[in-house]
Amino acid sequence: MAKKKPGKGKKRTNHPSDSSPEKEMILSLTASPETPAETPPAMTPPLHMEAGNDVQEQENEARFFYHSLETPWTLFFLDGDAVRNSNDWSSANKQVISFQTVEEFWGTCKSIIPVADLSRGSDYSFFRGGLGEMRMIRPEWEDVANSNGGSWRMTLSTVSVKKSSINELYRELLMLLVGEQFDDFNNDVNGLVVSCRSGSFRFAIWTGTTLREACLAIGRKIAGVLTGECWAKLEFYDHGSMNINPGRGRKAPVPMYSLA
Repeated sequence: MAKKKPGKGKKRTNHPSDSSPEKEMILSLTASPETPAETPPAMTPPLHMEAGNDVQEQENEARFFYHSLETPWTLFFLDGDAVRNSNDWSSANKQVISFQTVEEFWGTCKSIIPVADLSRGSDYSFFRGGLGEMRMIRPEWEDVANSNGGSWRMTLSTVSVKKSSINELYRELLMLLVGEQFDDFNNDVNGLVVSCRSGSFRFAIWTGTTLREACLAIGRKIAGVLTGECWAKLEFYDHGSMNINPGRGRKAPVPMYSLA
């Protein structure tokens, strides 16, 4: 997936993966998760803005005074109860919010229900795009950005892993994404899905490619945050194989790559 370049004259901050205050702020979010920074003030437009200015332009200008992420991101929520009462999975997977600054990201993390408290059958999906010129990638195999890719998958048992560890792992994985910590393969990472199922939580980091070099590099970065009781075997499946229902007489999909 090609990354959108800023338009001519657009104000930008440094890339968060550089040695910069932006990176320090992003990394500090997981350094002390129990004592988060204060909620940033409401994004009031600067004083020089006139009341008649377009609202979207004012919001874009206001974001300049915060710490921009490299790309915007969108959070989706799939309500398990809604899915059980409807056959339309896509319509049940609702867009919650799109954002493009560190402050908006952290505010979102503090505002939503902790992932470990999701009801059975519910998902949080966190994908690139959704603001400005960058198209929003939806958490669907059919999305053009996902159709030729796959995902690194792991499962954690609710019996052996504490809720606090589930929440911490989710934060760590989000930090990998918004902090663009995948080096040369950031553009190949599309999003993260965490699913609450009976007795377990399933994590899947979606990519736009199945190429070995990119997928293994991404997988090793993910493995780097799987420590202690959150250690799990990582397996990579292409979306095409996951889209086939094993059913009677059919074999379960085989992973393309695995990391133990």
